[in-house]
Amino acid sequence: MITVDFTLFPVGPGDRVLDLGCGGGRHAFEVYRRGADVVAFDQNVEDLASVET
Repeated sequence: MITVDFTLFPVGPGDRVLDLGCGGGRHAFEVYRRGADVVAFDQNVEDLASVET
């Protein structure tokens, strides 16, 4: 479930986004899908291990 309102936070090609506390990466993947460059990080190694590229 996406909880960011991308009409209020428009991102796209040419934008760079840092997602700290990304968890499973759902918002990072949505930002990437919209064409932005994204770096995502979470301290919980188990969350990061479940993320597939």
